[in-house]
Amino acid sequence: MTAPLPETALPEEARARVKDVVCEVLEVEPEEITPTGSFTGAYGADSMALVALGATLERTFDIELDGWKVDQMDDLENVYAVVGEALAENR
Repeated sequence: MTAPLPETALPEEARARVKDVVCEVLEVEPEEITPTGSFTGAYGADSMALVALGATLERTFDIELDGWKVDQMDDLENVYAVVGEALAENR
């Protein structure tokens, strides 16, 4: 499990869209996913799924994610932080 990233304010609407994308890419039902559940440990995601998640988030939010940050996205809270930071940088 990776260390949590600093929390970046992400509007509730964006958080809901992030969760939708995560559930779609990882093929997990929204009610099954928890904020700190490891994508690789709890949901069986492999490296290809994480790459697909990063690419889908980039397209969905029109952002660019650094490769090392994609590696940090192993749970929903960290995805919120990474996307929030990327959106803040694009302002």
